[in-house]
Amino acid sequence: MQLNLGIPDWLRAKFSYGWWIVASGVVINALISGLFMQAYGTYVSVWRDSFGWNNTLLSGGYSTIQGTTGAVAPIQGWLTDKFGPRKILRIGLVLMGLGLIALSTVNSIEFFYLTLILIALGVSFGGFLSLMVAIVNWFEKRRALAISFLVTGFALGGLLVPLTSLSLEIIGWRTTAFISGLIIIAFAFPITQIIKHRPEDMGMLVDGKVLDPGDTSTKEDLEIEENKKNFTLKEALTSKPFWFLSLGHSTSLLIISAVQVHLVSHLQNTMNMTLVQTGLIVSVITTAQIVGTFGGGYLGDRWSKQKLGFIAMIGQAGGLFLLTFSNSIGLIIVFAIVHGSIWGMRGPIMLALRADYFGRKNFGKIMGASQFIMTSGMVIGPLFSGLLADRTGDYEQGFIILACVALLGSIFFILLRKPSKTENPLNNL
Repeated sequence: MQLNLGIPDWLRAKFSYGWWIVASGVVINALISGLFMQAYGTYVSVWRDSFGWNNTLLSGGYSTIQGTTGAVAPIQGWLTDKFGPRKILRIGLVLMGLGLIALSTVNSIEFFYLTLILIALGVSFGGFLSLMVAIVNWFEKRRALAISFLVTGFALGGLLVPLTSLSLEIIGWRTTAFISGLIIIAFAFPITQIIKHRPEDMGMLVDGKVLDPGDTSTKEDLEIEENKKNFTLKEALTSKPFWFLSLGHSTSLLIISAVQVHLVSHLQNTMNMTLVQTGLIVSVITTAQIVGTFGGGYLGDRWSKQKLGFIAMIGQAGGLFLLTFSNSIGLIIVFAIVHGSIWGMRGPIMLALRADYFGRKNFGKIMGASQFIMTSGMVIGPLFSGLLADRTGDYEQGFIILACVALLGSIFFILLRKPSKTENPLNNL
C-alpha cells in the first residue's frame, strides 16, 4: 500500500509508505524542537531577567524535563510496542500543547517546575521514542538513513529558534509560549494520522516489500529469521553491548544538553551577543547538524557504526574545548560547524546500532530502558555546568570537565561488539 497524494505512479513506486512516516516524524520533531526544546536556552535568558532566577534553578528546569522523559521512557516503550506509536504520540502532543499554554501563566518557581514536568511528558510521549519505534519497524537496509531524516526534524527545528527568539523580544515569552502550545495541538496532532506501527499491518514487509498472503512458507521463514534477530528486553539487559551503548550515548549527551541550555548565556557573557545574534549562531549549528545528520545516515549504512560512533565522541569533546577557549566570532562559528556536524552524525549512528544489535520486535521496550540511562547525561550536563557557573562566574571549568568525561566515554565504543543471543547463558533462565 502506498499513500496517494496525487504523485505520479513512477515516483510513488520508488518510495515505500515508510518514507511518509519519516516525513511526518520530521515535521513533528521540528515543531517540538523549534518551539521549545532547542529554544529553551533562549527562554532561559529571558526568565533570568524576568524573575531573577539563577543558572542553577534554570538548568534544573531543563534537567527536570530530561529526567522526566528518562523516567517514563521504559513505560513509554512498553506502551508504544503494545498499543502502537500513533495513540501514544497523540496523547503526548496534547500534553505538550497544554503544558506550553500553562507555562505562559507561570509566576512562581514551583509552578514553573510543574509545567515543565507536563511539557516533558508531552515531549516524551509525543516525540522521538514513539516515532523511532515506527521507523525501526519499517526499515532495515536503509535504517540509518531513515533515522537520519527523523533526527533532521530536530535539527530543522533549530532553524525556527531565531524566529522564536524574535518572538520573545517582540511579543514577550508568555504570548510566545501560549501560541506555541496552540501550534503543537493544531498542526502536530493531525499529522499523526499518517503514522503506522508495522508494515505487516498493511500487508507489507520491511523496506517496502510486498507480502504475498498466499505464500505461507515465506511467512514462516520470515518469522523464524526475525526471531533470530529480535532480543527480548531481558536478553538485551543481560548483554554488555546494551550497557556500553547506553553509557557511551549518555556521556555524549552531557555535552549536547550543556550547550543547548547554556550556549546563549555563555555567548552573552563572554562575547556580549544579543538574543538575535545568538539565535544566528544556533542556526549555524542547526545547518551543520542537518548536513552531519545526512552524512551520518549515509555513512552508517555503509561503514562501521561502531567506529563512526567513536570518531563522533572525540569530535564532540574537541568542539566543546573549542567553545570554551574561543575569543572571537570566527572561532565561535568554527565551533558551531564542528559541534553541529558531529552532533548530527552521531544521532542516527548510535540509534541505528540498537536496532541492528537487538532487532525491531521489542525495540520500544529496549530503547525505553536505554533512554532511562541515557537521559542521565541530559540531566547532569546542564545542571553541573550551571552550578559551576554560579560558583565561578563563567562556564569554563564546567565545560572542560564535561569534555574530558566525553573523551573517556569514547572507550565504550572501542569495547563495543555485536551481541549474540546464543552467547548469553542468562537467556536460558
